[in-house]
Amino acid sequence: MRTMIAEIDTLSIPEEKKELITKRIKKIRDSNSLVTPQIIKSFREKAASFINYNLNTTNMTNEQKIEHTLKTFGIIVRVSHKLAGYSSDTYLIEFSAGTKINSIYSHRLDIANALDVRNVRISKDLIPYEGKSYLGIEVSKKREKILPFDPARITGKKIPLGEDNFGNTIIWDLENHSTPHMLVCGGTGSGKSVFLKTIIKYATNVVDEVVIMDTKRDFVGYNDIEEIEEKMRALVQEMESIIKEKRKKTTLLIFDEFADALANSKKGAELKLYEDVTEVTTRGTRTKRIHVGELKSLEENLRILAQKGRSAGFRIVIATQRASTKVITGDAKVNFPVQVCFKVQKEIDSKVVLDESGAELLTGHGDGLIKSPEYMETIRFQSFYTE
Repeated sequence: MRTMIAEIDTLSIPEEKKELITKRIKKIRDSNSLVTPQIIKSFREKAASFINYNLNTTNMTNEQKIEHTLKTFGIIVRVSHKLAGYSSDTYLIEFSAGTKINSIYSHRLDIANALDVRNVRISKDLIPYEGKSYLGIEVSKKREKILPFDPARITGKKIPLGEDNFGNTIIWDLENHSTPHMLVCGGTGSGKSVFLKTIIKYATNVVDEVVIMDTKRDFVGYNDIEEIEEKMRALVQEMESIIKEKRKKTTLLIFDEFADALANSKKGAELKLYEDVTEVTTRGTRTKRIHVGELKSLEENLRILAQKGRSAGFRIVIATQRASTKVITGDAKVNFPVQVCFKVQKEIDSKVVLDESGAELLTGHGDGLIKSPEYMETIRFQSFYTE
Protein backbone atom coordinates (compact mmCIF):
# COMPACT_ATOMS: atom_id res chain seq x y z
CA MET A 1 0.00 0.00 0.00
CA ARG A 2 1.15 3.55 -0.63
CA THR A 3 2.13 5.65 2.36
CA MET A 4 -0.11 8.54 3.47
CA ILE A 5 2.00 11.39 4.81
CA ALA A 6 0.61 13.97 7.24
CA GLU A 7 1.40 17.66 6.95
CA ILE A 8 4.50 18.75 8.83
CA ASP A 9 2.54 21.30 10.92
CA THR A 10 0.31 18.60 12.41
CA LEU A 11 3.29 16.90 14.04
CA SER A 12 5.04 18.09 17.16
CA ILE A 13 8.60 18.26 15.83
CA PRO A 14 11.49 20.44 17.09
CA GLU A 15 12.15 23.45 14.86
CA GLU A 16 15.72 22.39 14.09
CA LYS A 17 14.51 19.11 12.59
CA LYS A 18 11.52 20.39 10.64
CA GLU A 19 13.52 21.18 7.50
CA LEU A 20 15.04 17.70 7.43
CA ILE A 21 11.67 15.98 7.95
CA THR A 22 10.04 18.19 5.31
CA LYS A 23 12.68 17.16 2.76
CA ARG A 24 12.18 13.48 3.58
CA ILE A 25 8.41 13.76 3.24
CA LYS A 26 8.84 15.51 -0.13
CA LYS A 27 11.24 12.81 -1.29
CA ILE A 28 8.77 10.06 -0.38
CA ARG A 29 5.90 11.84 -2.12
CA ASP A 30 7.94 12.52 -5.24
CA SER A 31 9.31 8.99 -5.44
CA ASN A 32 5.80 7.46 -5.73
CA SER A 33 7.37 4.25 -4.50
CA LEU A 34 6.09 1.60 -2.17
CA VAL A 35 7.25 1.68 1.44
CA THR A 36 8.36 -1.74 2.58
CA PRO A 37 7.49 -3.26 5.97
CA GLN A 38 11.17 -2.94 6.92
CA ILE A 39 11.05 0.84 6.37
CA ILE A 40 7.86 1.14 8.46
CA LYS A 41 9.41 -0.91 11.29
CA SER A 42 12.55 1.24 11.26
CA PHE A 43 10.46 4.42 11.29
CA ARG A 44 8.47 3.26 14.33
CA GLU A 45 11.63 2.38 16.25
CA LYS A 46 13.21 5.80 15.62
CA ALA A 47 10.09 8.02 15.63
CA ALA A 48 10.31 8.76 19.36
CA SER A 49 13.71 10.43 18.83
CA PHE A 50 12.27 13.28 16.76
CA ILE A 51 8.44 13.31 17.40
CA ASN A 52 7.50 14.78 20.78
CA TYR A 53 4.31 13.33 22.33
CA ASN A 54 4.55 15.24 25.63
CA LEU A 55 2.37 18.29 25.02
CA ASN A 56 3.28 19.75 28.44
CA THR A 57 6.67 20.74 27.08
CA THR A 58 5.12 22.67 24.21
CA ASN A 59 3.84 26.21 24.22
CA MET A 60 0.18 25.23 23.83
CA THR A 61 -2.95 26.44 25.59
CA ASN A 62 -5.36 23.85 26.99
CA GLU A 63 -7.71 24.65 24.13
CA GLN A 64 -5.01 23.81 21.59
CA LYS A 65 -4.08 20.63 23.45
CA ILE A 66 -7.67 19.38 23.34
CA GLU A 67 -7.96 20.15 19.63
CA HIS A 68 -4.55 18.63 18.83
CA THR A 69 -5.17 15.44 20.84
CA LEU A 70 -8.48 14.69 19.15
CA LYS A 71 -7.05 15.62 15.75
CA THR A 72 -4.41 12.92 16.10
CA PHE A 73 -7.29 10.41 16.22
CA GLY A 74 -8.98 11.92 13.19
CA ILE A 75 -11.57 13.90 15.18
CA ILE A 76 -11.74 17.52 14.10
CA VAL A 77 -13.08 19.85 16.83
CA ARG A 78 -12.77 23.46 17.86
CA VAL A 79 -12.84 24.78 21.42
CA SER A 80 -15.17 27.76 21.12
CA HIS A 81 -15.45 28.86 24.77
CA LYS A 82 -13.62 28.44 28.06
CA LEU A 83 -15.65 29.00 31.23
CA ALA A 84 -13.53 29.40 34.35
CA GLY A 85 -15.04 27.96 37.54
CA TYR A 86 -13.83 27.64 41.13
CA SER A 87 -12.71 23.99 41.13
CA SER A 88 -12.87 23.23 37.42
CA ASP A 89 -12.93 24.84 33.98
CA THR A 90 -15.44 23.98 31.28
CA TYR A 91 -14.37 23.88 27.62
CA LEU A 92 -17.21 24.03 25.09
CA ILE A 93 -16.29 22.28 21.85
CA GLU A 94 -18.00 22.21 18.48
CA PHE A 95 -17.29 19.45 16.01
CA SER A 96 -17.55 18.92 12.30
CA ALA A 97 -20.50 17.23 10.59
CA GLY A 98 -20.28 13.45 10.63
CA THR A 99 -18.24 13.29 13.83
CA LYS A 100 -19.28 10.43 16.10
CA ILE A 101 -19.66 11.97 19.55
CA ASN A 102 -19.04 8.59 21.21
CA SER A 103 -15.56 8.66 19.71
CA ILE A 104 -14.82 11.79 21.77
CA TYR A 105 -15.95 10.02 24.98
CA SER A 106 -13.61 7.15 24.21
CA HIS A 107 -10.61 9.50 24.27
CA ARG A 108 -11.22 11.01 27.74
CA LEU A 109 -7.94 9.66 29.09
CA ASP A 110 -6.02 10.87 26.04
CA ILE A 111 -7.35 14.38 26.66
CA ALA A 112 -6.54 14.08 30.38
CA ASN A 113 -3.01 12.95 29.54
CA ALA A 114 -2.50 15.98 27.30
CA LEU A 115 -3.80 18.32 30.03
CA ASP A 116 -1.83 16.56 32.78
CA VAL A 117 -4.86 15.77 34.93
CA ARG A 118 -6.23 12.52 36.35
CA ASN A 119 -9.32 12.43 34.13
CA VAL A 120 -11.86 14.75 32.52
CA ARG A 121 -15.64 14.77 32.74
CA ILE A 122 -17.54 15.09 29.46
CA SER A 123 -21.20 16.17 29.48
CA LYS A 124 -23.75 13.45 28.69
CA ASP A 125 -25.88 15.85 26.66
CA LEU A 126 -25.12 18.86 24.49
CA ILE A 127 -25.01 22.21 26.30
CA PRO A 128 -26.87 25.18 24.77
CA TYR A 129 -24.81 28.37 25.10
CA GLU A 130 -25.35 31.69 23.37
CA GLY A 131 -27.75 30.18 20.85
CA LYS A 132 -25.62 27.18 19.91
CA SER A 133 -25.11 23.66 21.27
CA TYR A 134 -21.72 22.37 22.40
CA LEU A 135 -20.18 19.35 24.07
CA GLY A 136 -18.71 20.28 27.45
CA ILE A 137 -15.37 19.04 28.77
CA GLU A 138 -14.76 19.73 32.49
CA VAL A 139 -11.17 19.87 33.69
CA SER A 140 -10.41 19.91 37.42
CA LYS A 141 -8.01 22.46 38.84
CA LYS A 142 -6.72 23.68 42.19
CA ARG A 143 -9.22 26.06 43.79
CA GLU A 144 -7.65 29.47 44.42
CA LYS A 145 -10.65 31.30 45.95
CA ILE A 146 -13.78 30.53 47.93
CA LEU A 147 -17.42 31.18 47.10
CA PRO A 148 -18.62 33.11 50.18
CA PHE A 149 -22.02 32.84 51.83
CA ASP A 150 -24.24 35.66 50.56
CA PRO A 151 -27.79 36.19 51.97
CA ALA A 152 -28.55 38.46 49.00
CA ARG A 153 -28.82 35.36 46.77
CA ILE A 154 -32.01 34.22 48.55
CA THR A 155 -35.20 34.57 46.50
CA GLY A 156 -38.44 33.49 48.18
CA LYS A 157 -37.96 29.99 49.58
CA LYS A 158 -35.23 29.06 47.13
CA ILE A 159 -32.13 28.05 49.10
CA PRO A 160 -28.88 28.82 47.22
CA LEU A 161 -26.55 25.82 47.14
CA GLY A 162 -23.64 27.06 45.03
CA GLU A 163 -22.62 28.26 41.60
CA ASP A 164 -21.84 26.44 38.34
CA ASN A 165 -19.12 27.33 35.81
CA PHE A 166 -21.63 29.41 33.82
CA GLY A 167 -22.12 31.75 36.78
CA ASN A 168 -25.62 30.43 37.54
CA THR A 169 -26.73 30.08 41.15
CA ILE A 170 -27.74 26.49 41.88
CA ILE A 171 -30.86 26.44 44.07
CA TRP A 172 -33.11 24.12 46.05
CA ASP A 173 -36.69 25.37 45.81
CA LEU A 174 -38.57 24.40 48.99
CA GLU A 175 -41.90 25.31 47.34
CA ASN A 176 -41.39 22.97 44.40
CA HIS A 177 -43.33 19.78 45.17
CA SER A 178 -41.05 17.87 42.77
CA THR A 179 -38.01 18.62 44.97
CA PRO A 180 -39.14 18.21 48.60
CA HIS A 181 -36.16 16.34 50.03
CA MET A 182 -32.41 16.10 49.44
CA LEU A 183 -29.83 13.33 49.73
CA VAL A 184 -26.20 14.37 50.29
CA CYS A 185 -23.12 12.15 50.19
CA GLY A 186 -19.42 12.95 50.48
CA GLY A 187 -16.27 11.59 52.06
CA THR A 188 -13.85 13.22 54.47
CA GLY A 189 -12.63 16.59 53.16
CA SER A 190 -15.27 16.70 50.43
CA GLY A 191 -17.05 19.75 51.88
CA LYS A 192 -20.24 17.95 52.95
CA SER A 193 -20.35 19.39 56.48
CA VAL A 194 -19.73 22.97 55.31
CA PHE A 195 -22.45 22.46 52.68
CA LEU A 196 -24.93 21.47 55.42
CA LYS A 197 -23.91 24.45 57.55
CA THR A 198 -24.57 26.77 54.63
CA ILE A 199 -28.02 25.23 54.03
CA ILE A 200 -28.86 25.72 57.72
CA LYS A 201 -27.67 29.31 57.63
CA TYR A 202 -29.70 30.13 54.52
CA ALA A 203 -32.73 28.18 55.77
CA THR A 204 -33.06 30.20 58.99
CA ASN A 205 -34.20 33.06 56.74
CA VAL A 206 -36.94 31.13 54.92
CA VAL A 207 -38.36 28.36 57.18
CA ASP A 208 -40.24 28.38 60.48
CA GLU A 209 -38.11 25.76 62.23
CA VAL A 210 -34.83 23.92 61.67
CA VAL A 211 -34.37 20.54 63.38
CA ILE A 212 -30.87 19.02 63.38
CA MET A 213 -29.97 15.39 64.07
CA ASP A 214 -26.35 14.24 64.09
CA THR A 215 -24.94 11.18 65.85
CA LYS A 216 -21.35 12.39 65.31
CA ARG A 217 -22.04 15.69 67.12
CA ASP A 218 -20.68 18.02 64.43
CA PHE A 219 -23.86 20.07 64.85
CA VAL A 220 -25.78 21.28 67.87
CA GLY A 221 -29.05 19.38 68.00
CA TYR A 222 -30.23 15.84 68.77
CA ASN A 223 -27.14 13.65 69.03
CA ASP A 224 -27.95 10.52 71.07
CA ILE A 225 -29.76 7.77 69.19
CA GLU A 226 -32.48 7.60 71.86
CA GLU A 227 -33.09 11.36 71.52
CA ILE A 228 -33.19 11.08 67.75
CA GLU A 229 -35.71 8.23 67.82
CA GLU A 230 -37.96 10.09 70.26
CA LYS A 231 -37.76 13.36 68.31
CA MET A 232 -38.56 11.57 65.05
CA ARG A 233 -41.70 10.06 66.63
CA ALA A 234 -42.66 13.54 67.86
CA LEU A 235 -42.18 15.00 64.36
CA VAL A 236 -44.47 12.35 62.86
CA GLN A 237 -47.13 13.20 65.47
CA GLU A 238 -46.71 16.91 64.72
CA MET A 239 -47.08 16.20 61.01
CA GLU A 240 -50.35 14.36 61.61
CA SER A 241 -51.59 17.28 63.71
CA ILE A 242 -50.65 19.86 61.03
CA ILE A 243 -52.48 17.86 58.36
CA LYS A 244 -55.57 17.41 60.56
CA GLU A 245 -55.72 21.06 61.61
CA LYS A 246 -54.74 22.33 58.14
CA ARG A 247 -52.05 24.54 59.59
CA LYS A 248 -49.18 26.01 57.61
CA LYS A 249 -45.64 25.54 58.84
CA THR A 250 -42.32 24.94 57.07
CA THR A 251 -39.93 22.67 58.96
CA LEU A 252 -36.46 21.74 57.69
CA LEU A 253 -34.97 18.54 59.09
CA ILE A 254 -31.20 18.12 58.70
CA PHE A 255 -30.24 14.50 59.42
CA ASP A 256 -26.46 14.05 59.19
CA GLU A 257 -24.90 10.57 59.22
CA PHE A 258 -28.38 9.09 58.95
CA ALA A 259 -26.99 5.74 57.74
CA ASP A 260 -25.10 5.25 61.02
CA ALA A 261 -28.19 6.31 63.00
CA LEU A 262 -30.38 3.78 61.19
CA ALA A 263 -27.80 1.05 61.79
CA ASN A 264 -27.73 1.77 65.55
CA SER A 265 -31.47 2.32 66.03
CA LYS A 266 -33.89 -0.12 67.67
CA LYS A 267 -35.12 -3.00 65.54
CA GLY A 268 -37.30 -6.07 65.86
CA ALA A 269 -37.98 -7.15 69.44
CA GLU A 270 -36.48 -3.91 70.77
CA LEU A 271 -39.51 -2.02 69.43
CA LYS A 272 -42.10 -4.13 71.25
CA LEU A 273 -44.07 -2.52 74.09
CA TYR A 274 -45.03 -4.41 77.25
CA GLU A 275 -47.19 -3.72 80.29
CA ASP A 276 -47.13 -5.28 83.72
CA VAL A 277 -50.61 -6.55 84.61
CA THR A 278 -51.56 -7.69 88.10
CA GLU A 279 -53.72 -10.81 88.25
CA VAL A 280 -55.68 -12.05 91.31
CA THR A 281 -55.78 -15.82 91.71
CA THR A 282 -56.88 -18.24 94.46
CA ARG A 283 -53.28 -18.39 95.53
CA GLY A 284 -52.93 -14.58 95.69
CA THR A 285 -51.81 -11.93 93.25
CA ARG A 286 -49.14 -12.10 90.59
CA THR A 287 -47.68 -9.69 88.03
CA LYS A 288 -47.67 -10.73 84.41
CA ARG A 289 -45.86 -8.95 81.56
CA ILE A 290 -47.91 -8.79 78.35
CA HIS A 291 -47.21 -7.45 74.84
CA VAL A 292 -49.43 -4.42 74.16
CA GLY A 293 -48.02 -2.90 70.98
CA GLU A 294 -45.00 -1.96 68.93
CA LEU A 295 -43.18 1.27 68.15
CA LYS A 296 -42.35 2.25 64.60
CA SER A 297 -38.65 2.07 63.77
CA LEU A 298 -36.55 5.15 63.06
CA GLU A 299 -36.36 4.11 59.40
CA GLU A 300 -40.14 3.73 59.17
CA ASN A 301 -40.77 7.14 60.79
CA LEU A 302 -38.28 8.76 58.42
CA ARG A 303 -40.06 7.15 55.46
CA ILE A 304 -43.47 8.35 56.71
CA LEU A 305 -42.17 11.87 57.24
CA ALA A 306 -40.62 11.90 53.76
CA GLN A 307 -43.75 10.63 52.02
CA LYS A 308 -46.56 12.34 53.94
CA GLY A 309 -44.64 15.25 55.41
CA ARG A 310 -44.13 17.08 52.13
CA SER A 311 -47.78 18.19 52.12
CA ALA A 312 -47.42 19.38 55.74
CA GLY A 313 -44.43 21.61 54.95
CA PHE A 314 -41.66 19.22 56.02
CA ARG A 315 -38.43 19.33 54.02
CA ILE A 316 -35.66 16.83 54.77
CA VAL A 317 -31.92 16.67 54.08
CA ILE A 318 -30.28 13.32 54.82
CA ALA A 319 -26.50 13.11 54.60
CA THR A 320 -23.92 10.35 54.88
CA GLN A 321 -20.25 9.63 54.25
CA ARG A 322 -20.91 6.08 53.09
CA ALA A 323 -22.81 5.33 49.90
CA SER A 324 -24.39 2.11 51.17
CA THR A 325 -26.78 0.33 48.81
CA LYS A 326 -28.55 -1.06 51.88
CA VAL A 327 -29.60 2.47 52.85
CA ILE A 328 -29.55 4.43 49.58
CA THR A 329 -31.98 2.18 47.76
CA GLY A 330 -34.03 2.93 44.67
CA ASP A 331 -37.08 3.62 46.88
CA ALA A 332 -35.04 6.01 49.04
CA LYS A 333 -33.98 8.02 45.98
CA VAL A 334 -37.60 8.29 44.86
CA ASN A 335 -38.39 10.02 48.17
CA PHE A 336 -35.24 12.17 47.93
CA PRO A 337 -35.24 13.38 44.30
CA VAL A 338 -32.56 16.05 44.86
CA GLN A 339 -29.25 14.18 45.04
CA VAL A 340 -25.93 15.88 45.76
CA CYS A 341 -22.61 14.04 45.74
CA PHE A 342 -19.27 15.52 46.71
CA LYS A 343 -15.94 13.73 46.29
CA VAL A 344 -16.10 10.00 47.00
CA GLN A 345 -13.38 7.37 46.84
CA LYS A 346 -14.84 4.97 44.31
CA GLU A 347 -16.77 5.18 41.06
CA ILE A 348 -19.38 2.76 42.45
CA ASP A 349 -20.14 5.23 45.27
CA SER A 350 -20.95 7.90 42.70
CA LYS A 351 -23.21 5.48 40.84
CA VAL A 352 -25.06 4.54 44.04
CA VAL A 353 -25.93 8.20 44.72
CA LEU A 354 -26.31 9.65 41.21
CA ASP A 355 -26.71 6.58 39.00
CA GLU A 356 -23.63 7.75 37.11
CA SER A 357 -19.90 8.10 37.62
CA GLY A 358 -18.06 11.40 38.06
CA ALA A 359 -18.03 12.19 41.79
CA GLU A 360 -14.82 10.17 42.20
CA LEU A 361 -13.07 12.75 39.95
CA LEU A 362 -14.03 15.81 42.01
CA THR A 363 -11.41 17.86 43.84
CA GLY A 364 -13.04 18.12 47.28
CA HIS A 365 -13.69 21.26 49.37
CA GLY A 366 -17.19 21.87 48.03
CA ASP A 367 -16.70 20.68 44.45
CA GLY A 368 -19.93 18.76 43.86
CA LEU A 369 -22.44 17.25 41.46
CA ILE A 370 -26.20 17.76 41.77
CA LYS A 371 -28.99 15.78 40.14
CA SER A 372 -32.41 17.37 40.52
CA PRO A 373 -35.76 17.69 38.69
CA GLU A 374 -34.93 21.42 38.67
CA TYR A 375 -32.22 20.75 36.06
CA MET A 376 -32.14 18.76 32.84
CA GLU A 377 -28.81 17.05 33.56
CA THR A 378 -26.34 16.44 36.37
CA ILE A 379 -24.57 19.74 37.08
CA ARG A 380 -21.13 20.35 38.53
CA PHE A 381 -21.05 23.23 40.99
CA GLN A 382 -19.01 24.87 43.73
CA SER A 383 -20.84 25.09 47.07
CA PHE A 384 -20.85 28.18 49.25
CA TYR A 385 -18.49 28.53 52.18
CA THR A 386 -19.48 29.68 55.66
CA GLU A 387 -17.74 29.53 59.03
